Amino acid sequence: MSEIDWNALQEQIRKLHMGEKVSGDIDTRYSAMVEEMLREKPDVWYEKLRPFVEEVINLHKEDPEEAVETLVSVIMQIVHHLAQHEVLIEYSVALQTKLVESLGAESQKSSKILEALYRKGVLSPEDFKKE
Repeated sequence: MSEIDWNALQEQIRKLHMGEKVSGDIDTRYSAMVEEMLREKPDVWYEKLRPFVEEVINLHKEDPEEAVETLVSVIMQIVHHLAQHEVLIEYSVALQTKLVESLGAESQKSSKILEALYRKGVLSPEDFKKE
């Protein structure tokens, strides 16, 4: 029996959970966007999609049901892609914020260390001059 790499397994599980969270966030955003699209902005969506809608209708003159299915499918895909982008942008902003906060904390730690070294006489004012 081979040994189980518990660290690798734990990392895979963590990634799976993160993927499920992101997917859930996208699905939630998608649902909200579809609801908003259907409730508040049909005229705006109609104007933006009018050329595409007219072309699909012209391509499927013989089979209007297929035209409707195509339109609904494409519009839902567009909304899903928009939801994906919005969620990923939110995640990126959150990550950047954490990185900036982390850099600020590291900078403060470095400053405190330098101050302590200066007070103890390990560093002198000459050490802080630019060369």
